[in-house]
Amino acid sequence: MNKFSVMSEVFALVLTVFALIGIGMGHVCAEDQATITAHVGVAQAEVENLVINPLQAYQNQTVDFTATLHNTGEVIISVGSGSKIEILSSENAIVATINLYSSSENLAPGAKLDLTASWNVGTTSPGSYQAKATVYYDNRSTSRTENFSVVAGTSTEVTIPEIPAGGQENVAVENTAVTEISISVVNTVENVKITIEQPVYAPENTPATPKQAYHYLVFTTENITAADISSVTIKFDVERSWLQSNNLSEAEVVLCRLLDNTWQELPTSRVGENATHIRYSAISPGFSVFAIVAGAAPTPSPPAAPPKPEVPAEQWLKLNRLPIVLELRPGEAKLEYLSVLNQSGSRITGLQVSLAGVPENWVSIVPSTFSLDAGEEATLNVTISVPSNASTGDYGLQITVAKGTARAESTSLIRVKPYPSGYARASVTRLVALDRVENRTRVTLSVRNGNTFAEVVELVEEIPKSMADNINMISFTTTPTEILESDPVVKWVLENLEPYETRTISYSIARILPDYTSYAYWPVKQLTVVYERPTEFFKVTDLVAPTLIVGENGVLRARLMNMNTTRMSITVRLSLPAGWASVPTELAAELDPRDAAEFTFSIRCPGEATPGLYLGELRATYAGGELVQGVTFSVARPSLQLWDYVPYLVALGCVIVVGAVLVKWPRRPYRKHIVELLKRIKREDRR
Repeated sequence: MNKFSVMSEVFALVLTVFALIGIGMGHVCAEDQATITAHVGVAQAEVENLVINPLQAYQNQTVDFTATLHNTGEVIISVGSGSKIEILSSENAIVATINLYSSSENLAPGAKLDLTASWNVGTTSPGSYQAKATVYYDNRSTSRTENFSVVAGTSTEVTIPEIPAGGQENVAVENTAVTEISISVVNTVENVKITIEQPVYAPENTPATPKQAYHYLVFTTENITAADISSVTIKFDVERSWLQSNNLSEAEVVLCRLLDNTWQELPTSRVGENATHIRYSAISPGFSVFAIVAGAAPTPSPPAAPPKPEVPAEQWLKLNRLPIVLELRPGEAKLEYLSVLNQSGSRITGLQVSLAGVPENWVSIVPSTFSLDAGEEATLNVTISVPSNASTGDYGLQITVAKGTARAESTSLIRVKPYPSGYARASVTRLVALDRVENRTRVTLSVRNGNTFAEVVELVEEIPKSMADNINMISFTTTPTEILESDPVVKWVLENLEPYETRTISYSIARILPDYTSYAYWPVKQLTVVYERPTEFFKVTDLVAPTLIVGENGVLRARLMNMNTTRMSITVRLSLPAGWASVPTELAAELDPRDAAEFTFSIRCPGEATPGLYLGELRATYAGGELVQGVTFSVARPSLQLWDYVPYLVALGCVIVVGAVLVKWPRRPYRKHIVELLKRIKREDRR
């Protein structure tokens, strides 16, 4: 054996000793841990927008819906089948369900997709409706709700693929008094679309007809202009019963065209009949607003003297039903009603409705021109459409119905409220309307959910004493879940609201305040949203268990939250292995709804405990139940101090000394000694 061999063995031994020391320290001091977190992409989407065209539809008119789905998550989502539009009445009854269609099934993160649907209004009753779009993706769903209205009247559409230059096209028409139109053109036109609306009342801002009106007809076109048209022949039917009831002859019927705000009679002839109707044909130079009229032409005469009622002229008209406060958000629309009563003793003709205080395109009233017999009451449709770019704030809408000195006015507050930031929470809008016939104040609360499914939405409403002395003065269309106070404070609990879904709550009060200020500043008392109904009344939101050292103390911290909607008391204690102790043994607290508290315990591990893992429990008891949370304790040996390494250092020194001696040992004596030893052993064996 040479010096180098011996030195190699000594060096290997030293490394082995250090390795053993390192392993021992690793078992004793396991303080540093590496945590690997796997990030999994989240699938999430929302219906960002729902466009309804038109927002005010006639009966038999087709309404188009476009729902824009936005992938707000981090992974590609698959748009599933079953996506739909639900048409809901003001009582939340489902009127119709229509399938939503899209051009793609997969949607990348951040991308948007339009889903479309169409619905023919048919004979659906006039009124306010909601369209709820629900889109399914990756076993999830998201929805959005918007308002629109159906008004009295009918509408129909016809399409013509092509009419060559100098040609003529005949098209049959249904659902209106018009039965056929024939178009002659001077230029080639393609993809022509013609919409015919037949409203019950005269279109807004149209003058009175020269004769008694049977029907109004509003023609709108696409892909064809007045310069393309040579002439239009319109065939239409008039009911015999209407002529007979108004003492009119068949020969008096004529079609009038509105041009430059003046009615012009068109050449009209009788072309057919059946048992119930008489058919006419009229030639027009183009499309416009038309009126089917009949009767003798009026003879010029001086204006009729105003009626002489028993009441002053300024009191001839009375607004019986009218909205006072309307809260809307940008992009929303609402259909309300206004009723006008003629209190005079005579017929009043040519009543005009005028608006002030808001931009012209915000509000429309149909009819805007009408007449009232003595004692007659007319209901007007009031449509409020707030543009999507409207500024939030309060706007005063003044509505005036007048003819000469006969006048009735009302002032309504339109409050444009902002959307919650990021659509992240539920919100409420209020409608207050007065019914002077029944002397009642009617209230409608619209609760719109945010962008997350809500299992429970609780709304607490406090009705001011100036409006209602007690609960008996209130008639609830939507029955409260609980009457909190009889003077009165009530609560409604709405369950399972889809993202962006709207629910309505309605009631009326048997009183009208002389001062409308209280109506304008009437907030909701409380709105509580529970996005996930708790399976337990309390929840452990944080739990930190210490790594205990044998024979020493450690601190456990637990944070608990009250998931209930009322204040609750809770007592917390620990269940520990045998021989262990905690100080204090228990802690108690009272927590308000959604409030949390931290509970701290000092834990002592006995000196005879073996290092390893031990199981315990955190127990929280409260009225009606108990919450149990498992706790894992890690027990380790005490950490080594500097003097604990002395034996290892002594052993290392000994190894180094032995190695040095072996290196210095002369080779020859060593070999001679070995040879003599082997010879002695052989001699002993021979004996």
